[in-house]
Amino acid sequence: MTTSSRTGVRGAHGTTDLTRRGVLAGGLGAVLAGALAACGSTSGAGSAASSPSPSVSSPAASATPSASASAEATSQALTAQESAQDPEAAWTEGHSESEPSGEAGVETALRTGVHEGYDRVVVQTSGTGTIGWFADVVDEASTQGKGDPLSLEGSHLIRVYGRGTQMPMTEQDQQIDYDGPALVNAGGTALKQVYLDRTFEDQFQLVLGTESTQYRVFTLSEPSRLVIDVRQP
Repeated sequence: MTTSSRTGVRGAHGTTDLTRRGVLAGGLGAVLAGALAACGSTSGAGSAASSPSPSVSSPAASATPSASASAEATSQALTAQESAQDPEAAWTEGHSESEPSGEAGVETALRTGVHEGYDRVVVQTSGTGTIGWFADVVDEASTQGKGDPLSLEGSHLIRVYGRGTQMPMTEQDQQIDYDGPALVNAGGTALKQVYLDRTFEDQFQLVLGTESTQYRVFTLSEPSRLVIDVRQP
């Protein structure tokens, strides 16, 4: 900086003028001081601009727990009446079906429970009629409509179509419509996971991930419910 100052003075006059050199040196000093102050402010602004960066990554990190929480969802517990029911329906490893009758409704609840000798899943609807069903042990299953493949815990898959239901088209139906998770852990010896595929073309689909191929299906009324038991191995 001293060399540049001298070059500027000599280039203008060719001689050394101490007075003018002093003035120029003072002026250059002020310019340099201003430049340094500007550099300092720029650096401070850069630091301030970079300070929000840690908060940018926070939302991405918080997405993982919510995803894992939904994968670990469990259904509601059976009611006392549902737990006490011991029907005379026969166990089967093949096809089972029954026709629906009466007024249709929307799905309003999904519940599971563990009993001595079997595990149970219940789908409740708002209808006053009797839910029909169409059930089989299958090698693979997919969602209704889109046909996306379904993969559940367990060695076997039992697929049950609940028949005679409807989509929530009215405001009243939308208020009582089931809004829980589609995939739940059942926590049973025979029944591991349950996937509820909502009503499409007057039927819903239940896919059960199980450790057994023996099951039975029956209905309960007031309210209208479809019940599937899976026999413990």
